[in-house]
Amino acid sequence: MNMKISIYLSLYMLALFTSCKKEAKKLPLPDEITLSQHNISLLPKDDLQLNILNSNDYPVNWNIKKGKGLIDNMGKYTAPEDVNDHTLVEVWLKDHPNIYDSCWISTVKNNADTYIKDLDFIKHNSIDGASSCLIDENTIAFALYERMGYSSFNIFFLDEKASFKRSLNFGYGSCKKIKYDENKIIAIGASGISLDTAMIIKTSAKGELSWQTKLNGFEPNDFAITKDKKYLVIVDNSILFKVNEMGVVEWEKQFEEPTVYYANSFIQITESGDILIVRCAWLDHQYETKLYKLNSKGERLGYDLLTKNLDCTDFKIDSNGDVYLSGHGLGSEHGWNYYLLKLDSNFNTVYEKSYGMSSFDSCSEMVFVNEELVLIGWTGSDNVAICKVKKNGELVYWKEYIEGYAHSAVVTKELNIQMFCNNRSDVRVIRTDMYGNIKP
Repeated sequence: MNMKISIYLSLYMLALFTSCKKEAKKLPLPDEITLSQHNISLLPKDDLQLNILNSNDYPVNWNIKKGKGLIDNMGKYTAPEDVNDHTLVEVWLKDHPNIYDSCWISTVKNNADTYIKDLDFIKHNSIDGASSCLIDENTIAFALYERMGYSSFNIFFLDEKASFKRSLNFGYGSCKKIKYDENKIIAIGASGISLDTAMIIKTSAKGELSWQTKLNGFEPNDFAITKDKKYLVIVDNSILFKVNEMGVVEWEKQFEEPTVYYANSFIQITESGDILIVRCAWLDHQYETKLYKLNSKGERLGYDLLTKNLDCTDFKIDSNGDVYLSGHGLGSEHGWNYYLLKLDSNFNTVYEKSYGMSSFDSCSEMVFVNEELVLIGWTGSDNVAICKVKKNGELVYWKEYIEGYAHSAVVTKELNIQMFCNNRSDVRVIRTDMYGNIKP
């Protein structure tokens, strides 16, 4: 063994005494891994070993399939036929499995590309949520939301391959939601080290700051863009602010009493200009989801209790004026499942549907793909899951991917679905086609 390899191994032997296999210090991959059909090529290094782990074995079962993946003298590894569309590749020092690195690949038949991708430029261990929007066919804006820790109010710009293009930073804080509208990006979040001040930001599509405005209150929940290009922001699940195109607050109206219990709120604007707010709260040991109707001045016209069976996480209106609420609710036999409530334009219930394959499936966001709905989230076994549903409630497909939690999705011009996810250590993107297949 030459001097370089000896020094390399010596430096990392300390890791064997301070880390266990699940929490081993991760190293950069020694060489870039490229996938050409079912061939993975590395430069020759006789001190490395490459192994394949099926996603069903990770991270619950860390038994490495011995004998698979030894790199030959030419530095080439040929994957076996049982490599599937979401497989973990581990590269590690042959005699020291605690010193390793890994990446997910997607082996699509006759295609050299992959689209389960870690966003290595984002250094976060866990996130409470994410928001994303399509800028154009080549750019996606993406932001994280963290309730704890000294996080930064960042907006990241990615290309169509989820590679880093640029970022914006607004100091201490956390971004809750972003939207794109006519060459402008609007974002809401919390500012300050303790995330104690709600804020709304406007930038150009290129990320040039136009203004940022602080709002009275602690946590922003959601916002909507009116037909006259003004912004309605919900703060602390009880106050509605109207902000004009210059960032000046025109008015604030309280539409509900504040509550110390869990609550979440969402907002949409109808074709007639009325304001619809859905508020979900935990009261009397159950969820209560209410629909509030306000006029364009923020004056409350009334509200209806929709259901006590839904923890609402998203709210959308389609082009026909039909209302959709998604989240998770109590299924008949599987525990908490993805849940979809549809109302007609008069707010009468059309149906309530439950979808899921295991206990405690949690839906985080809903997007429209043509005339169908796509619900994303995660399963009770902590796998990313996607569910496509026709507008009549009929299930089109349910698919699960790698371990993780899907928070936000973008539908591209080609109708691909890009999901922004995290697991216990990484932020990653999964791209599928409109049929739920991993899309290179």
